[in-house]
Amino acid sequence: MSDDARRRLTPNRVLATAGVALLVVGGVSWAVVSSRPPAPGGAGATPVAARTPAGADVDPTAPWAERVPPVAGDLVPIDRYAAGHVSITRHGAGGLRIRIDHLDVAWPSVEGPVDVGSVRVLLSDGQVVGDRRGYWAQHSEPVDVGTVEVAPTVVIDVPASTRLPADVRSLVLLRGSEDPETDDRIIGGAALFLTE
Repeated sequence: MSDDARRRLTPNRVLATAGVALLVVGGVSWAVVSSRPPAPGGAGATPVAARTPAGADVDPTAPWAERVPPVAGDLVPIDRYAAGHVSITRHGAGGLRIRIDHLDVAWPSVEGPVDVGSVRVLLSDGQVVGDRRGYWAQHSEPVDVGTVEVAPTVVIDVPASTRLPADVRSLVLLRGSEDPETDDRIIGGAALFLTE
């Protein structure tokens, strides 16, 4: 090896070249992995509650409550803490029954946990995405279907006369209080999926 070649091939240059190569390979690997679509039914899958079940003898122009339920989903925290399992089924003549099992909500503050008391329950055409911490992509105005006291199991009967969004994709919980500073703050939500 000539003296010029040895001067050009220093340990620092070897490390720098290896570092650049590692960054390029890592970047390409990340791009390939992040561009893969999510596995069907896995975390991040798109809710299908808006679709009419395949093979169903249902008018596709009928209201959502008549053509889609039963649906279900798990509550995830959005701005505060919410957990539980949501199920929505047909009930009565064109109505719905919303059941939230194992409901748990929390409103942490600097002074310590705050008693939430009651929550407002909304049905929305926006999606809730995420599995540990969610985000609600609100599209149009959601429909308030009731305010309930927090309990382990909550049941709400929604009459057929309630005007719902054309496609309900999520259930969202808001804090219901008399304090304008905390009222209407999003606690959590659930993406709704077909169960049949």
